[in-house]
Amino acid sequence: MALNTVCLWVDGDHVREGGAGGDMLLSEESNDTFVYQSLSDEVDSIRSFDAIADKLELRDLFNSLSYNGKTPVAERYLQFSVNSGTTFIQINADGAGSNSRFANLTQLMIFADTANL
Repeated sequence: MALNTVCLWVDGDHVREGGAGGDMLLSEESNDTFVYQSLSDEVDSIRSFDAIADKLELRDLFNSLSYNGKTPVAERYLQFSVNSGTTFIQINADGAGSNSRFANLTQLMIFADTANL
């Protein structure tokens, strides 16, 4: 999927939404929050994501899926996959159900540590 031409420069302490389609989001400072509201927000690329200071906000996304649990990884709604230094955030629309599979929501580039997510 080709990325849209939207490019947001994020200063510190900002909330950013990529919106529908693929966007390139850049974090130059820390303490940035990247908000995802639905599966139509896929597939974004976030460059320079700081695993300690930056955040992914997925509450609205999970609400759109009618997910009301507390452990999305254990309930198979959320997983992380690392390939060639890029971390992929993946969503499964029905969790452990049989109707869907994991799909990429966003990719965190220039990022290597998933332990702090």
